[in-house]
Amino acid sequence: MSDTPDPTWMIEVLRDLRAFAEYNSYPASVEALKEAEKLIENEVGPPCDPNSGLPK
Repeated sequence: MSDTPDPTWMIEVLRDLRAFAEYNSYPASVEALKEAEKLIENEVGPPCDPNSGLPK
């Protein structure tokens, strides 16, 4: 187990929330969640293979 928490779970939560917002017709929430997802993806970077350290 790593000492650093894996922040990629936040991206999955945002995608679930965005799907909920799309289903329930909340267009402003959909756009805000897309932007939040992009910001977190930029901070986290691409997912890496734990064995090689290279992007998947």
